[in-house]
Amino acid sequence: MQCKKGLWRLLVPVLLIAVLLTLTAPAAADQKTTTWVFRVTRAEEDCDGTDLLRSVLLYQKSVGQLYLFLPAGWDASSLRLWFDEPSEVSLKGETVHSGDAVSFFVPGKSISMKAGRKTVKVTTMQADSLPTVFLTTASGSADAIHASKKNEEEGTVLLTDADGTTLTEQHLTSLRCRGNTSFSLPRKKSYQFKLEKGEGLLGMDKSKTWVVTSGYRDRTFIRNKITYDMALYVGIPYAIESRLVNVYMNGDYRGVFSLCEKVQISSSGVNIGDLEKATEKVNDSELSAYERLGQKELTAGGGKWSAIPNDPEDISGGYLVCYENAVHYRGLSAAYVTDREVLVAIKEPDYVSEAQYSYISSLLQSFENAIFAEDGIDPTTGKHYTEIADFDSLVLKYVLE
Repeated sequence: MQCKKGLWRLLVPVLLIAVLLTLTAPAAADQKTTTWVFRVTRAEEDCDGTDLLRSVLLYQKSVGQLYLFLPAGWDASSLRLWFDEPSEVSLKGETVHSGDAVSFFVPGKSISMKAGRKTVKVTTMQADSLPTVFLTTASGSADAIHASKKNEEEGTVLLTDADGTTLTEQHLTSLRCRGNTSFSLPRKKSYQFKLEKGEGLLGMDKSKTWVVTSGYRDRTFIRNKITYDMALYVGIPYAIESRLVNVYMNGDYRGVFSLCEKVQISSSGVNIGDLEKATEKVNDSELSAYERLGQKELTAGGGKWSAIPNDPEDISGGYLVCYENAVHYRGLSAAYVTDREVLVAIKEPDYVSEAQYSYISSLLQSFENAIFAEDGIDPTTGKHYTEIADFDSLVLKYVLE
């Protein structure tokens, strides 16, 4: 009897697994039938569904539900539908083959599409007032750049106005993801792209490097835009312009983004001395090739720099720094942690020598000391905080934030 009980205990898990496999097998088969890829193009375009720059992917939200997010300026009544499988589909009782012109998709409406043995609902939505940024990677996939911010690809950008008119189309020498917290988000990542030839986009100043920021947690899509515009209005130095746009990556709709010039040291951006270029001139190797030094873990009064052997005569600037979340310390190549454990990332130069690190970190620490002193004077250096930072820009930044 004891033997039979032991055998039964062994058989129960096996039977449960068998039942689960039996139950999930049909569901897996059903899911497989929903992996068809549907794309649409404008009927007048001389292209097909393999053109990732000029075709739009139907987005599958769930089994049986597809969404068609049409760019502004596209005529919904004049499209072509493209697919590899099945051999044909049925829309409103009419048989449609891949490449056929269709006029059944109406913004704000849903229709049923029969594909093989499955019937799915297709809901069409369309932007009506925003320009569109189409980005494509050379590989045709965004998997690599989504895997790491260090990964980049060449690509292409197509920018169209709200009426669908092409404003620019350029080869991209670099396309990659950017951001820290936003990079960890699964669907809506921010991107940085570099044009082959500098150009002013949507009336903004000329630049080669541009970013589209996702603003993932802002359901209004206007908080960043308002902040940028207010900074320009009150006259904060080097404030940037921005434009709201819709973004497609390899034809896949990503949402509403802010398009703006990258904050960087340049003649059209933050117009200060380029210390990185000056340092490169006096060293034989790429600055990224030198050994990283400093604290591996975030430590008050510590930081990171590189074993760069030579410095230019003047190391007083320029430096581009920003406050950063402490969790991102490990991923930074150059940084300083103040005595109050505030992490300051050194964005430019990308890599700093020990002397450069000491120079900028001493200024940052002196500023913190002065800010927290009752009289506003750093007891170590004897400097008032207005001698370290520009007072007017501090006031504007404080009021704005």
